Amino acid sequence: MLSRPTATPDPPIGHVALEENRSYLIDARTESCILEDLHWALHVDCAKLKENVPEAAKFITWELKPVPPVPPTP
Repeated sequence: MLSRPTATPDPPIGHVALEENRSYLIDARTESCILEDLHWALHVDCAKLKENVPEAAKFITWELKPVPPVPPTP
């Protein structure tokens, strides 16, 4: 009899509700943090999110690398 491999479940996607229809989505599988609204979504820095939003910190379980600052425009 052949045995089938069992897949490990994907880590849950964290959801932190903000005011109105805005929320943060944290995906540990892709190591992504997203701020979303009804009509748009944008990536945010997970390190800053973990530091500044305690509710989101529990979902950010991977090792974070510092993001270099953006140089000023001339």
